[in-house]
Amino acid sequence: MLETVEQQTRARPAWTILWLHGLGADGHDFAPIVPELARPDW
Repeated sequence: MLETVEQQTRARPAWTILWLHGLGADGHDFAPIVPELARPDW
């Protein structure tokens, strides 16, 4: 099975972000940007 990065959230999440990346990348490439996407009401 391919390696994945999965974050558990609260019950009934209202938003989903799905990144597709190219060959040679791993599932952690976009991890540093995640805190920048957080909204105060989340």
